Amino acid sequence: MESTTNHGTQPNPMPTDASDDITQTGNAHSPRHASPQHGERKQARTFCDDLLAVSQWMAEHNSGDTHPFQLHAPEHRPPSIVQAMSQLNTLTFHDVLNCADGTTGTAGGTAAATDDAAATDDATADNETSANDGTAAENATATVAANTANEFTPIESAPPSLAESLTMLLFSFDEREYAIATQRLMAEQPSTLDEIGKEFNITRERVRQIEKALRNEIITLLDGEFHLSERLAAMFEAEGPILRYATAARIIPELESTVEPEGLAILPLIGNLCSPTFSVSDGWLATPSIDDAVKLVKTDLPQAADEYGVVDLAPSASHANAEQRERETRNFTDWLAYSDVMLYKNHAILGRTQGDRAAAVLSVEQHPLTTEEIAERINAGNARSLANRLAIDERIMRVDIGTWALREWDLEEYSGIRQEIRERIERNGGSVRLDALVEELSSQFSISPNSVVTYASTLPFLSSHGVVTLADEERYDVPDANPYDVARMFRIPGGWALRITVNAEHARGSGSILPLAIANILHMRFGDTVELDSPLGVQSVYWTGTSVGLGTIRRFVLDGMIQDGEEALLEFMDDGSFTVELVRPLNGNALHDALALAACPQTADARRALGYLQDAIDAHDCITFAELAARLADRGDADIAALLRRLA
Repeated sequence: MESTTNHGTQPNPMPTDASDDITQTGNAHSPRHASPQHGERKQARTFCDDLLAVSQWMAEHNSGDTHPFQLHAPEHRPPSIVQAMSQLNTLTFHDVLNCADGTTGTAGGTAAATDDAAATDDATADNETSANDGTAAENATATVAANTANEFTPIESAPPSLAESLTMLLFSFDEREYAIATQRLMAEQPSTLDEIGKEFNITRERVRQIEKALRNEIITLLDGEFHLSERLAAMFEAEGPILRYATAARIIPELESTVEPEGLAILPLIGNLCSPTFSVSDGWLATPSIDDAVKLVKTDLPQAADEYGVVDLAPSASHANAEQRERETRNFTDWLAYSDVMLYKNHAILGRTQGDRAAAVLSVEQHPLTTEEIAERINAGNARSLANRLAIDERIMRVDIGTWALREWDLEEYSGIRQEIRERIERNGGSVRLDALVEELSSQFSISPNSVVTYASTLPFLSSHGVVTLADEERYDVPDANPYDVARMFRIPGGWALRITVNAEHARGSGSILPLAIANILHMRFGDTVELDSPLGVQSVYWTGTSVGLGTIRRFVLDGMIQDGEEALLEFMDDGSFTVELVRPLNGNALHDALALAACPQTADARRALGYLQDAIDAHDCITFAELAARLADRGDADIAALLRRLA
């Protein structure tokens, strides 16, 4: 019988380009001598080499985390195909390289198997020439299959993550199901039923039916395999209904997962399908929603607050352990602070003004506090400004110098030293002994005995022979204090100048004390307040206390006319106007500096300078610099006197 082979009886001539049939061993074979699997294995080896080359290049160009495959399952898909395609879709170029290194995959094994199979195939092809039937080829094929099978070993791997499982599930959907899942269930701004219905030419009811089925399928994955609803409930039980999103993501990492390759966030899906419901906004996560957490601050807390806007945040009896209560309280107070609610000693204070918060703090403390203590607790800053606000708040009263209490406590109100003296004079029939007055007031209030004596000896009181009475009306008249006798006060053309050193109190807006002579030149009686025109608005001067006071000059500081530490002249003009000017800079020249400090015009002529100084302090009887120096020293201008002595 004539011998035959599976490829025919006559060999074909070798093709002109025989390189396609040359294996890595360098042997050439015609198609007649090639095994049936030979070309396929060469293609597999070429594919693996190409894939490795591309993967290496992508890794070197910072693209190793991208995916070489993006396969979509057909409508009729066996589960095994769906799983295989999903696994390929999650593969990255880095994974391919790792497989080639034999670390995590089978790509390297595949390439090696392909090479071994090709080598075996070549040997088989050589043996075919002496074979009279298909036995040799069949044996060679079996050998290749066995060798290849030996190269592929099972790889142990961790269970798929939620992102991986959800990716596989999504790829098992047809195009319509995939669109409904991603555009309705996984979108922060879901498409409407009508929009999807028009896209796929189906009714909105059909979209709803498909969505319902998808919901059930996805919920089975989220809750059945990953227990997300159960874990959410446990988180809210432990942390409370509102917490920072970063904290929630540490507890349930799946909240920050995404589905590849589109990078779709899983968070909206969990929020739409799991229970308890929640929402996320501006770094916060709350159940049932952020809107409910906002309502808690804007509506529920005010309803629970007392008359001073205070809500007790002390935890009520609960089955939760101490650690859970602590976490819940911490998260809740963090939310209140974020919502601009003041927190004080486990209480929420809802008021926004300084007066509201001061009254609330007093309500929590249940005892009087000083101005400084209240300012510190409510972060008020300027204690003096706070005191002015507290003085006009009807809920609060002063019970001592700089000490405040709630009026409802029914304590004795402190109305000021002057008013306290007046009340005791009136209670005693028009007079009171000075020593008794000092003892009573200094023991009841934080008033020094010297302060009581000082107030009792000035208007509106008269202290004589140890008895204090109210002064007669005529004593309220303009004082006879002579401005020429007042240190640092000088006559200038058209008015008077008082030299001051600008300090931090001026910059903060505090008032300052003026010599009684200012009341004289302004024709003021005790109890008067006058308003003077100035380049920067009305300037007030008042005589309502033990001394004459000047209202704030802070606006001159803010305008840049004067600064802290500088010497300045307060100028009270005869026409009822007021201004502030800087003292001319000193240069070390005795005559120049004396004239500058005395608000006199500048001149280098000693005789003319003498005249300017005489006019400034009404000392025309002093005809030498030495005599002027003595007069200035007597009235308290030692700095100018020292300069004039250098000229004598």
